[in-house]
Amino acid sequence: MDVAASYAMAPGKVILFGEHFVVSGNPAVAAAIRLRTTAYARLRMDGWVTISSKGLGVRVAYRDDELVVHGDGSKVKALNPLKAIVDEARRRFERKDGVDLHVSSEIPVASGLGSSASTAVSTAASLCKAYGAPFDKGIIMELASMAERMVHGRPSGIDHTVITLGGVIIYRPRGGFSSLSFPKFKLVIVNTGRLRSTGRLVAKVQEYLDRDPAVKKRMLSEANRITLEAVESLSRGDLEALGHLMYRNHELLRELGVSSRELDLIVEAARDHNALGAKLTGAGGGGCAIILPRRGSEAEISACMRDLGFEPFIVEVDEEGVVTGTLDEGGIPLEGWGDEG
Repeated sequence: MDVAASYAMAPGKVILFGEHFVVSGNPAVAAAIRLRTTAYARLRMDGWVTISSKGLGVRVAYRDDELVVHGDGSKVKALNPLKAIVDEARRRFERKDGVDLHVSSEIPVASGLGSSASTAVSTAASLCKAYGAPFDKGIIMELASMAERMVHGRPSGIDHTVITLGGVIIYRPRGGFSSLSFPKFKLVIVNTGRLRSTGRLVAKVQEYLDRDPAVKKRMLSEANRITLEAVESLSRGDLEALGHLMYRNHELLRELGVSSRELDLIVEAARDHNALGAKLTGAGGGGCAIILPRRGSEAEISACMRDLGFEPFIVEVDEEGVVTGTLDEGGIPLEGWGDEG
């Protein structure tokens, strides 16, 4: 008899304002976006756990001390954060059942769009659903945070929080997270295709700021003012003001040295096409830029970015956050789904 498979879908995220400066105590604003990761979980009675990722092309199966690897063995380490979530969920819910877990994502990796957090959140939520636990976003965030610490060391938590909750949130290092009111708007996300190391860029910024206390004070003050004005613009539904603040934020990040030739090209092209605003998002140095287009100009701006050799996505803010469900037919058409070691 087939066992029904549970699934969870989690959005990606963008940092709208405050990246890098949040490390020094400033607030940051993030939004969930409709690029999704889906995790499927199905219980099995033989005690085997299988974890597979469509993007990585690898599947591991383990039970007690037995471990079997299928596919690209060099990618096994990337599944360790998911294994940690599975093991903690089994311990927390006092379950000895095995489980088949499969993850598939629309979100480009290492691009500042929250791919690791979205994977962690969808994995945690699908397991909670499979184990019959109540839909509790607090528990989902707790499980996801384990994986995020393995990936990023000491993350602020902004990624997995906004991905779980959805909408737009502000994070204050000494005050926690709050949801914000916001108008409906679309973003054009532009992927440079250039990978970068968040850790190295964060360290570079801190070294730069610590070199001159006066410069640090000025930049933190300006970044704080931009972020708080952005919160007010969102609450008023003033997208013109919001876009202007995005351009100002990008200039500040350029001064920090975390922009790149590609990111600056995207921002200037957006300005030339009369976009309301544009800036890099996340760590910078590559990854993605976000553009706030005038209503109806999304396709034109996307075509321009494609002509420049970049990969654009038109997205809306995801207001739901993580969602779960059940596949009543008891399976999904995946090669190797349900195979034991």
